[in-house]
Amino acid sequence: MRLPYRVTLTLVMLALLAGCAGSSGAPPSPPTLTASPAETSQPAVVEIWHAPPQHQAALSAIVDAFTQRTPTLTVRLRAYTPAELRAAYQAAVDSGAGPTLIITAAEQHAALIAGGRLAPIPRALTDQLGNLLPRSLTTAGQNETPYGVPFSLDFPLLFYDRARVSTPPATLDDLKVAAADYGLVVTPDLWTTAALHPALGEQLAGGALQRATLWVFFDTLASFAAAPGVRFEANREALTQREVGLLLAPASTYPLLHGVLGSELGTAPLPYAASSDPHPVAQMQYAGFNINNTRAETNAAEQFVVFLLGEEAQRLWFDATGQPPVNPAGIVDEALRAAWRETVRSARVAPLQPAFFSTWLPALDRAILSLIAGAGDPVALAAELSDLLGEAQE
Repeated sequence: MRLPYRVTLTLVMLALLAGCAGSSGAPPSPPTLTASPAETSQPAVVEIWHAPPQHQAALSAIVDAFTQRTPTLTVRLRAYTPAELRAAYQAAVDSGAGPTLIITAAEQHAALIAGGRLAPIPRALTDQLGNLLPRSLTTAGQNETPYGVPFSLDFPLLFYDRARVSTPPATLDDLKVAAADYGLVVTPDLWTTAALHPALGEQLAGGALQRATLWVFFDTLASFAAAPGVRFEANREALTQREVGLLLAPASTYPLLHGVLGSELGTAPLPYAASSDPHPVAQMQYAGFNINNTRAETNAAEQFVVFLLGEEAQRLWFDATGQPPVNPAGIVDEALRAAWRETVRSARVAPLQPAFFSTWLPALDRAILSLIAGAGDPVALAAELSDLLGEAQE
C-alpha cells in the first residue's frame, strides 16, 4: 500500500546561534523554482496570514520583539479561521498576490503544496540544517523538495502526579503495572496511541501501512484497554482531580495540568517497548513561502523565520499558547524540556499529503474508538483498515 507520491518532511532552519553554523552533512540540492522572484529596490514588508485567530496575540508579541531588533523591516499580521485562511490564500495567490508567509497546520499546508501554491524553501535556509531536532524531523518536503519550515509541534508525553507516583514507568510493561496501582488515562486518538507501537509511526511517516503492523497496534490497544486501571478517554482533568496518577496525552496539555498541580506535576518521556523506542507521530505547524514573493520579500521573510525559530520567539510562543515550540530552548521548565528532548528524538511526522488527513487519520481514529469500546477485533480491524486505505490510494 503506497501513497501516490512519497512525502518526506524536511525541517530546515537557519542556525539559531552562531555556534550552529557548523552543522555537518552535505547540503541538499537547491530547489528549482518555476520562475525567479522579481528584483525590487522597494523596502520589503513581511505580510503574514495565519490561523487560528487566538494565536494573534502570541504572534504579535513575536513580531514586536522582531521589529525591535530589525526596525528596517515591517511585519504585518492577519488572522483567519482555518477554513477562511485556505480560501483567502488560494484566491490571493491565484490572482498573483497574497501574503509573504502563511502559517498554518499540517493539513492545510499539505493541501497548499498539492495545489502548487507554496514555493520551495529558499536555498539560504536549506543550506543550514538545524541541530535542534533529530534527523527524522530535520528534513522535509515533497519529492525531496522542502516546502515548509516547522516552528511548533505537538506529541504525546507521560504526565504523572508526583504526590502519588515516585518513579514514572520506563517501559510499556511497567506502565501496565503502574496503571493497576495508580490508574492511567490515555487520550483515545491516533496522535497519542501511535506511540504504543514503534512500527506504526515509522510506517506512517514513510507513507505505507502494513497489515501486520496494524494488527499488532490494535492488539496492543486491546491489551491496554483490558488492563486493570486503564481508561481511554479525553478527560485530561482526571489527573488534576486526583482520580488517576498517570496520564498519556499531548504535550500541549501541560499548561492546563501545571496550572492545577504546579510542582506536583511530573513529566516523563514515553515508555518504550521491548523491541525499540516509541515513535510518536508529531503534529506540526508550518511557515510557508508564497510563490508570488519578490526576491526582497523572500529575503525579508527568511530573516523573520530565523527569528521565529530562536529561543526568545519560541519562549514567547509557548508561554502565550501552550503549544510546544520546535526549539526546546524555549521551554523554561527543566523536567518538561528533558522529556521533550527524549521523546522527540525518535518521533516521526505525519506525511504532508492530503490523503493522510482526509482518509487515513479519520479511519484510524474510528478504528481506535471501536476497539477500546470492545466493538472491534484486532485482526478484523487490521484487515478492514488495510483494504480501505489501500483502495483509497488506488
